[in-house]
Amino acid sequence: MDDTESFFFTIQNYVISGLPTLSDKNKQTLWGRYFAICFKEVLQEDKKLCSKLFEVNQNTAINLEYRYMKGRQADMALLDKNGSVGALVEIKVED
Repeated sequence: MDDTESFFFTIQNYVISGLPTLSDKNKQTLWGRYFAICFKEVLQEDKKLCSKLFEVNQNTAINLEYRYMKGRQADMALLDKNGSVGALVEIKVED
């Protein structure tokens, strides 16, 4: 993993771009991305948890902000060794 994929680098980019407050309705969607970053770190540390929650192989790659259709993007995607999607994760803070 290079520095641009690290937890702190990713969080730093969100902070620089202006993380929303919980009352900021215009930027509310960024909170899902923030939680996805944290969730990715947890799943990478505990691969068994990842396989139990999503029924995927423990060697699954975890990608953030995964584009899966034109104009559609998931907060997180779990990919197998061939790059096929095992699960798409959308984190909702509020609807």
